[in-house]
Amino acid sequence: MLALLGFIVGAVLGSFIKTLTDRILRQDSLGGRSRCPHCSHPLAALDLIPLLSFIFLQGRCRHCHKNIGLEYLLVEVVMGVLIAYLFIQYVPQTMDLSTAGGGWISSFQLLFKIFLISVLVALALADLKKMLIPDRIVLPAILISTVYLLILAGSIDIQLLIPNFLSAFVIWLFFMAIILVTGGKGMGGGDAKLGVLIGLSVGFPLSLLSIMLSFFLGAGVALILVALRKRRFGQTLPFGPFMVSSTIISLFWGYSIIDWYLKLSF
Repeated sequence: MLALLGFIVGAVLGSFIKTLTDRILRQDSLGGRSRCPHCSHPLAALDLIPLLSFIFLQGRCRHCHKNIGLEYLLVEVVMGVLIAYLFIQYVPQTMDLSTAGGGWISSFQLLFKIFLISVLVALALADLKKMLIPDRIVLPAILISTVYLLILAGSIDIQLLIPNFLSAFVIWLFFMAIILVTGGKGMGGGDAKLGVLIGLSVGFPLSLLSIMLSFFLGAGVALILVALRKRRFGQTLPFGPFMVSSTIISLFWGYSIIDWYLKLSF
């Protein structure tokens, strides 16, 4: 039941994220009704039901009958799966009144993780489409993450802020160093801002794991694409999706990965 509820919530968020990201990339107003990307006809409420509308309309606009692509479906499914897994992991903790704060802290953390995953997916989508980390998404997310940390630390221990802010600063310095050394060819300022968001939101050691994993994932995918002759050496790949994927992996399984590595090493 939790998984189904989480999937529905995630699918709805996925539809919203896709629409919001497209509008930001087109520099459109964030208000107003959704429209077909081809004929610009306003979409009815039935056309906006996640997953079901895509299936019933066979991925086409009801009015011009042009294919709207698989992006909406893929984003809705990915978000559905991620939020379903998040619900399975964290919702039982929110109902445990014996925990510190009577469960409200766990609820607050769950809401923030839903927000964080939504933002990360939006940033990955934007980077894949336009090789861009939009300030209109990442900067408000950094601000909200900071407010979240201040509220959470004020309820538990203000010293909990130190690893998160230190992680954000170190990651920012790391990416800025790469930008300076490569002249901006290896990384962009958007990647540095995304790194700050990751450092703030997941802290140490998960943010360090996220950055390390992102480089491994990026290198692995680049080698595969070169081997398949889809890319040449030296061609740029958007790095944001690798940072996002690694951060989500760290959120769900980060400490298990760290424990496994430490046991393997020692």
